[in-house]
Amino acid sequence: MDFILRNNGSIPDWVFVVCILVLCYITFIRVQFGKNLSLIYLSTISRKYSNQFFRESNNQTSTYIILPIFIFVFSLLMSHPSLNQTNNWDGSVFFSFAFLATIYLLLKYFILQLIAILFETKYLFEEINYHSFLFEKVGGIFLFPLVLLSIYSPFSSKVMFQIALIFFFLIFVFKCVRIAYLSFFKTSFSKTHIIVYLCALEILPLLLFVNKIS
Repeated sequence: MDFILRNNGSIPDWVFVVCILVLCYITFIRVQFGKNLSLIYLSTISRKYSNQFFRESNNQTSTYIILPIFIFVFSLLMSHPSLNQTNNWDGSVFFSFAFLATIYLLLKYFILQLIAILFETKYLFEEINYHSFLFEKVGGIFLFPLVLLSIYSPFSSKVMFQIALIFFFLIFVFKCVRIAYLSFFKTSFSKTHIIVYLCALEILPLLLFVNKIS
């Protein structure tokens, strides 16, 4: 049975299931990795905590388990009826974006690893890799309440969706500014590597994304 909410039209069961799964997953992460989660939050704004978390999480794949939150929340945002100018949710759109987001994150990870091997700068690219995925880890968690409000709140679905979309772009801009800042004020970062990275793995996908929603 679909949910019928004011301003939001018909909301299928699978949207509710996805939201519950994300909420349960965030709770699980909070319980099992509370300390790391707090450090991730602080790392986005503090160089001190960023260095601390990088040292503690270096070569630990457990820090990447937060990324599915971003994938699901991003896919909910992209399949939102307000984006497609319809009143209906399309499950195929959600799963398509979830697949594409997963492929993109995997490709970005392996490309950075490959470049590190080719240029024999593994430690450098481990640090770039860390900062590259840091904001996806945090962004998914902070974006989720806005997406949830755009679906189930009594407020205008379109307005809440636009706020969530703006927040998504702000996260991306802040990410690029922070990485660029580190490239100029941290000697272990090569400016050439950072510029190539930002253009190829961040800005180009964003342009494709903007083309999709425009």
